[in-house]
Formats: sequence, structure tokens, C-alpha cells
Amino acid sequence: MSVAQRRKQVMLVVGEASGDIHGAHLVEALLQRDPDLSLFGVGGEQLQKLRFDALVSVSRLAAMGLVELAGNIKNLWNAYQLLRRALRERKPNLLVLIDFPDFNLRLARSAKRLGIPVLYYVSPQIWAWRKGRVRQIARWVDRMAVVFPFETRF
Repeated sequence: MSVAQRRKQVMLVVGEASGDIHGAHLVEALLQRDPDLSLFGVGGEQLQKLRFDALVSVSRLAAMGLVELAGNIKNLWNAYQLLRRALRERKPNLLVLIDFPDFNLRLARSAKRLGIPVLYYVSPQIWAWRKGRVRQIARWVDRMAVVFPFETRF
């Protein structure tokens, strides 16, 4: 099957409940434009109500404090490996990342190395913290969708 004949696929990765809500709105809009679109990745309750193939539940990734994070490192690593494998094997037409920057920017790097375009939907708040991260974003992200008008200059 040629690339042109292959069903279009979008991999979407969210890292928390608010990202799940934003992702669900995005998926609804995408499916209205292209009902044949295949969507998969990391999602929570909202995305799983839609036609979305959740390879990993966001509940397995979410960790708030340092203690919770330390206990969740194995889940994060396993999810990261599974998603990298999905990028290689399924070769989606686009990787959409929502928030969750420490995890998602690493995944963006893998996607770029495979020639998969990356859209950061609801950008990390680089203006509020870790401004040096903007160089990473510039290197690994093709397009950034921002929420606040002043974020455009970043």
C-alpha cells in the first residue's frame, strides 16, 4: 500500500486531565473534517469516549508530587518505550502533543528523527518557567498552538 493510499493517522499524547479535555475537543474537530482519520496515543476518560485508540491511559502517567513521581518512573518509561515503538511501526502523519513537556519533548525528538511532523497543541508555559526550553522546542517541534496571545513572540 502506498503512502497516499494509507489511512491518515494522528498520534496524540496528553499527560493530565485538562489535556485530555483539550485533546477530546481537538479529536472531535478533526473527525468532523475527516471521519476516516485514525487517532491513537495517550488519553484519558474524555478521549476514550471518542473514536480514539488509547495505547496508554493518562491515569498511568499522571503524578503530582516527587514521591508519586518516583513511584511512577517505571510506568513513564514503559509508556515512553511503547509510544516510540508506535511511532516507528505506525508512522503517523502527525504527532500532536498536549502539555506534559518533560515527557512530550523527548517523544518529539524521536518523531523528528523519524520524519514525523510535530504539533505542540497547548504549549508548555515556557514564559513562566524554564525559558531555556524554547531551544528544545524550536529543534523538535514544527508548529506550536498557543493559548495566550503574548505567547506568540516566544
